[in-house]
Amino acid sequence: MQSASENAKGCLHIYRGHGKGKTTAAIGLAARALGAGLRVGIAVFLKDGTSSELGILRTHPHCRVFPCPPSIPFTFVMTAQEKIRFSEQCSALLQEALASADEVDLLILDEVLDAFETELADETPLLEFLKSPSRPEIVLTGRTASAALIACADYITTMQADRHPYTEQKLTARRGIEY
Repeated sequence: MQSASENAKGCLHIYRGHGKGKTTAAIGLAARALGAGLRVGIAVFLKDGTSSELGILRTHPHCRVFPCPPSIPFTFVMTAQEKIRFSEQCSALLQEALASADEVDLLILDEVLDAFETELADETPLLEFLKSPSRPEIVLTGRTASAALIACADYITTMQADRHPYTEQKLTARRGIEY
């Protein structure tokens, strides 16, 4: 059996949709990869880096969690100056993650699809990077993916919320369960 690090080119996974579980699926894959002795990189967009799973992953010697930008407000309440500042931070994070891709076997870009959709990052550098003949396994998460990214994907999983306690019971996010 071949490991991911023995493949010349890793696959592209897209976990998308309006349901819960995109990040959870990506982190599950990270745990599997780490358990197999692979090296993992995780860049988190549009979140402040305080999600519980990142704490334990930061302690693993073969997992690199890139520094997260500070908490980003919803784009519809951002001023033009805030949007420019957060766009610069998201773009820098994407560049750093892609530049470090040769150091990992699995690269997770969590919520990057939403950064693209809200124009806080440009997907062009990622699309160029995906043309590389040798790249790690890559996971992209977020609500929607562009047609260009869909065309590049090897795996596409769509999460759909059939029921969620936030909408039905006004239950807010709980530490250790939703974050």
